[in-house]
Amino acid sequence: MCIRDSINAEYMGIKQSTWVLDPSVVDYMFSSQAKKNHEALTLLTAGLKTELPALLDISDLLCKWIVMKMADQSNITFIKAALDFLLLLFENMTIVDSRLLDYEVDIILPMLCEKLSLNNVFKNKIKGILVLASQLCSVIRLANFLIKTLGSSKNRKARVECLVLLRELGEKYVVDEMYDTENVKELIKLVGVLEGPLNAQVVEILVEVYKLYGDSLWIEVGEIPSKAKTVSYTHL
Repeated sequence: MCIRDSINAEYMGIKQSTWVLDPSVVDYMFSSQAKKNHEALTLLTAGLKTELPALLDISDLLCKWIVMKMADQSNITFIKAALDFLLLLFENMTIVDSRLLDYEVDIILPMLCEKLSLNNVFKNKIKGILVLASQLCSVIRLANFLIKTLGSSKNRKARVECLVLLRELGEKYVVDEMYDTENVKELIKLVGVLEGPLNAQVVEILVEVYKLYGDSLWIEVGEIPSKAKTVSYTHL
């Protein structure tokens, strides 16, 4: 089931039940008009102050809806409101010691990593949201999505900003808090694939990982291109 079909099914469930917020909010959410979508976000944001538990109960729906709408439209007003809502939602989740479900992480983090390509105002807001998200799941999960976006995005700015955030996180967390076997494997795949400056920074990260684990790193990650080993040894 695609995201659109999934949230439409949940939309019908919400419409048929008694919801804590005004039913018009749901209609605004699923309207084709950007103005009404923005109004829905205004009401949802206000609801974080008075109906947080109820909104947390449908946080998966809210994440899917925001991802779908941000893919559908380039309305700057809506994007700003959506990011503001996510920032407040995640801040409130950290306050009440809530967690993001794996499904929610898989839905929202890839979109946010790709949206790091937006202008600096939005980019900095997204960075703040991603850092909060790492507290609601784990920094390893966030690092994994940043690495995957680094390898798959066709937008160079998104790739650059993912790497910048990886390096910034590396100043806050120790190596083994960010790079498990899966993340190291994903980084190794990028050696020699990315353009010069980005490739050099990936190599620098791998060297730091190698300094921690030594040759046991290669045993842990399994068969890898000899080029990655050579590059790591060369930079030690």
